[in-house]
Parts: sequence; C-alpha cells; structure tokens
Amino acid sequence: MLNFLPTNWPIQVAFVDTVFDQSRWSSIGATWTDWHSTFADVLTDAGVMMRCYTYLTTDEDSPNTELANLLNLAPDLISLLTGVDVTALEQGVDKLVSPLRNCCVFSFEQKDGITGPTGTLADGLLSTVAVTLDDLITPVVVDPSTGNAWDAGNVLNGEPVYDAAGVGQTYLLQQLLDVAPAPPKVIWWDGQWTGMINTDLTWHKGAVKTVMTGSKSPVIVNESISFAIRYSLAQLSSVINTFLAGLSSGGQTQVPGTPGLDNLYLGQLNDVFLAWERYTDPIRALYAGDLAFQEHFEKGSGTAYTLASILTLRDGNWKTRAFAAFKAEALNGWPWIAELDYALGDRVGFEQEGVIYVDNVYGIRRDWSWQDPLRVSVKIGQDKLRGDPFNAAFKTMASIYSFAGQLAGEGTIFSGG
Repeated sequence: MLNFLPTNWPIQVAFVDTVFDQSRWSSIGATWTDWHSTFADVLTDAGVMMRCYTYLTTDEDSPNTELANLLNLAPDLISLLTGVDVTALEQGVDKLVSPLRNCCVFSFEQKDGITGPTGTLADGLLSTVAVTLDDLITPVVVDPSTGNAWDAGNVLNGEPVYDAAGVGQTYLLQQLLDVAPAPPKVIWWDGQWTGMINTDLTWHKGAVKTVMTGSKSPVIVNESISFAIRYSLAQLSSVINTFLAGLSSGGQTQVPGTPGLDNLYLGQLNDVFLAWERYTDPIRALYAGDLAFQEHFEKGSGTAYTLASILTLRDGNWKTRAFAAFKAEALNGWPWIAELDYALGDRVGFEQEGVIYVDNVYGIRRDWSWQDPLRVSVKIGQDKLRGDPFNAAFKTMASIYSFAGQLAGEGTIFSGG
C-alpha cells in the first residue's frame, strides 16, 4: 500500500507551489521519448534547473519545503489568533511531507533571475509574453552606434551588465513589464583580492559567408510547371487531332494516338526550379575575406522559399556567426562562499575591463589529497553556443498553438471519432 504514496518511491520530485511559481510558462507533449530529450529545451528556455540529490531519512531538512509551508498556514494562523505554541504541530507537518525512505530527489529550481511585479504565477505569463516579443524584435532592433542588438540593459555602479555567453538580446519589453533579470548579487569585482583563477575569453570566428538550404521546390512551383506542361501537351494533342482529322477523307474526328499526350509529363522538372535558397551576410562577407569558407548547408524542412526555409537560414546564420564568449573560474571564499552565498545554477557575475559579465554557475569542484588541503573552485559559464532568440520565439508560439489545438479537442479524447 505504501507504494501508492509518492513519498515512498525510490525516485521523487520535490513539491512546487504553482501559485507562487514565477518561472516561464510553457507546454509540452511527447510520445515514446525519454524525459531528458523531452524537457531539456523547455527547461533551458524557462531558465529552470533540475537538480538531483540524495535524501537520507536521517536528514533534518525535508525536500518538500514548499508543501510544508503550505500546510503550515493553518498552524501559523492558529498561533497568530490564539498565541498557542504550535511548534510540535509544525514539526509533525514537516515529518509528514518528508520522504519515507532513502531516495533520489529531483528538484526544479528557477535560476534565470527573473522575479516580477506580483510574486505569483502571473509573473511567469508576463515573462513568457515579454521574452517572446523581445526575441522577435531582437534581430531588427539595432543600436546604430554599435551595430549590435539594442539593449535597454542593466547598469550596475555605472558599468554595463552583459551576458557572458556573447548572446546579444534586447530586454526592452521585459523591462517595461518589470520581468527583466536583475544584476546578480554575487559579483567578483576586478582587483587584487578578486579570487578569480582565470577568465577565458574565446573568440569564435564566423565560419562561412553564405548559408544554403532546400533541395525541393515549393509545391506551388511544381504544380504550376506541371499544369503548364500538361496543358500545353493537351492543346498540342487537340491541334494534331484537328489537323489530321481535316486531312482524313472520311471526316474522322478522332485520330488514334493523339489523345493522352499530356501524360507524357510525369514530373520530370519537379524540384528543379527554386529548389535551393541561399543567404549571404554582406557584413560577414566583407570582414571574412576571400579565404573564408564560402557556404554552409543547413538542414531544415527541405523545401526552399517558404517561411520554414527563412527560419532555417536564420538558424544557420546564427550558428555560424562570429561571437565572443567568456567563462571563468574562481576560488571559494574570495570573498564568496559556495553553497552559502550562491549555489549550483545561480546567476553570478565577474568584472572584466569595466564590464560585468553574467552567467550561471555550471560546476562546483572540490579537490583534495593527502598532501593538499581541500580546495573549492567554481566554474562560471560554459563557453557554449546558445540558441537563436528568434527561433526560440517561434518555438514558443508553435508550442502555444499546439497546446490550443489539443485543448480544443484536436487529437485528444475529446475529439470525435
């Protein structure tokens, strides 16, 4: 019977209070796929980290703290109204929601730094709308003085705050709706006692000048060619039939072999015209020079000159763009202490040449040996290519459309047979 209780399962998920969950909204649907493949992109876009850790029954803290806080509202109210000490009751609630066995706990933690004006789940909806619209206008909202994406951006102590991954992104609507990520509290300032071991700047050169996609012509092109050729052959058949019928002494109006000439065309010219689409970035071509790689083929839907092909070209242009990315490593306790001032996945920053670069903590490493004492270091950033904000916006809209279709009964148990 205990197996019906989630708190007795070997793998458990920590409770999340959805009313006060401010993470970005999303929708997901999958069939016959593993959990990681299904949710990896969703969690990345939402700025949420799934942390797995081991819980032992001897641990004092329960992983279901949000559930305990929710159930403790009644005892807290009783204590407020009557003054009765309800400590024992609260301890009983904490024990009630704790796992009944040693287990692995998966905890979903928001790490994108976004809060919001209400402190409730409505902030997640505001963030979804603002981020999607900002992603859509990022490619066209350009600062004329720099040529980069215009950033209404954060400024801390007179210094600009940038994404260490080198992703230029506009935060215009996010700031208007008060859901833009704030500068982190933990920042390693440049100086003699900074504690930074290294700050690696990597320049990623633009790989190619031209991005190509396609292999198939749009349907309307193939159908237009088929109609034109078959219609022409049909008219030719009619002309031949009329001409030969006029030569016939018997007044024959049907010459054998002339009908059906249009069937000679069986799509021989399909996927020949407008089957490939290309885009050359003029600025990149100017800076890259003649010795750069000329072309990059980006796989997509396979059909050229459609909306999908435009997004494919944009995705290929983003993947092959030139950008600079930082990653850093710092010593523990100089001055910030791991697991006390910050935790795995938190947004932190470091100062470099008058600019504050922000990224997430991707690793906390502990080294020790018989000869050396414990040394703790933190890895900031991944120096990894991030996804295109423009494509992320379309992915979000497609997800919303799919959810609306399912909700309306399309492909669900509510649809008619």
